[in-house]
Amino acid sequence: MNIAKPDDIALPVLREDLQLLKGPAAVDGSLSWTIFDPVRNKYYRIGWSAFQMLSRWSVGKAKELVEKVSSETTFKPTEFDLKKLIVFLQSNSLTLEPAGGNS
Repeated sequence: MNIAKPDDIALPVLREDLQLLKGPAAVDGSLSWTIFDPVRNKYYRIGWSAFQMLSRWSVGKAKELVEKVSSETTFKPTEFDLKKLIVFLQSNSLTLEPAGGNS
């Protein structure tokens, strides 16, 4: 799936207690970031592309997020990229509700 502009669905709300921290360099030297979940005392390592999307998550809508990341960075997220990140966030209980506001 290589769709540049997903439907304009609401993004799931991230938990307010999460912390997004700069992580160590990866083995290949690329930058990484860490999501710290203080409730579970767990750390999740993410790469540059996930960080670019998460740092703009507050736009609230999938289509706006893709457009913002695409216009402000060299990363051109696809619908698959966004869905993969949402599944990761939800499967690790890092959101308050599912994508689109459905419970």
